[in-house]
Amino acid sequence: LDWNERNVLGVALGDSIYLWNASDGSIQQLMQTSGDNSHVTSLAWVQDGPGGEGRYMAVGTSDHTVQIWDVQRLKQVRSMHGHRARVSSLSWNGPLLSSGGRDSVVM
Repeated sequence: LDWNERNVLGVALGDSIYLWNASDGSIQQLMQTSGDNSHVTSLAWVQDGPGGEGRYMAVGTSDHTVQIWDVQRLKQVRSMHGHRARVSSLSWNGPLLSSGGRDSVVM
């Protein structure tokens, strides 16, 4: 789970990510993985800085993929491959995203 600057909590539950808006109490499903044994293993909001929109989220999956989602449009905008095992950690440094996997690789 991870909070963004607009007071929205992203929560991974099994194969789905839900967005809970703490300001109004609303809940929205962002995405659901496809595949029999695929599930969400990590997520991280991009930190936009003061006045940022909290628009993008990185998602790591058990099928070795890092996805970038446009949360306002509820649409995946990028899918990146390179890990050989689940993506267990994600961290933004400005516009740069690092990912760490069960394969002991940091990208």
